[in-house]
Amino acid sequence: MRRARLKLTDKREQYLNADALIEYIDLDTLEHRRFYIPALMTFNGQRLILT
Repeated sequence: MRRARLKLTDKREQYLNADALIEYIDLDTLEHRRFYIPALMTFNGQRLILT
């Protein structure tokens, strides 16, 4: 997947660890998905280091 759009969400309390959760739409398949920020390793080709 290369194309996605971040979503705003108002139901944060629904998910465990919702503060670290990002919701998005996969623009290739139109699926609504989510991931945890700590799982993000790169952004725009740059390696991320969480401190």
